Amino acid sequence: MPYSISREKSGLLTKWWGSASNSELIQMQQYLHAHPDFELLRYSLHDLSECDYFAWSHDEAAVSSALDGAASRTNPRLKIAIVGANSEVLKSIDAYMNIGLSPYPLRIFAFMDEARVWVMET
Repeated sequence: MPYSISREKSGLLTKWWGSASNSELIQMQQYLHAHPDFELLRYSLHDLSECDYFAWSHDEAAVSSALDGAASRTNPRLKIAIVGANSEVLKSIDAYMNIGLSPYPLRIFAFMDEARVWVMET
C-alpha cells in the first residue's frame, strides 16, 4: 500500500509515494467513504509529492469518479485537494476530472499551505 492516511480536525490527509494503482486509490476511497466521521469531513487532502506514477485506465478512472459521486449523497461538502503532483501523476488526475461523475470540487496545488487555505474556505 503506497499511502498512509491521517485524520485531521476537519478532514483526512493521504500521503502517497512510489507507484500507485487505481485499486489502491479505490481502497483509499472506500476507507474515506466508510470513515465514521465521513459526513462531517470538509476535505480530502492528497500529498503526491513523493508519488512517481499513478497507473490507471479510463474505465478505472470512471469507477473512481462514480464512487465519489455516490458518496456525495452522504457528504456533499467535501473538497479534494492535490499537492505536489508531477506531470505523470497529473495525467491520471486529468483523466479522473474529465470523467465528470464526481461532484466534488478538486484543485491542484504546488504547495501544501495553499491547499490548506483552499480546503478551509467555505
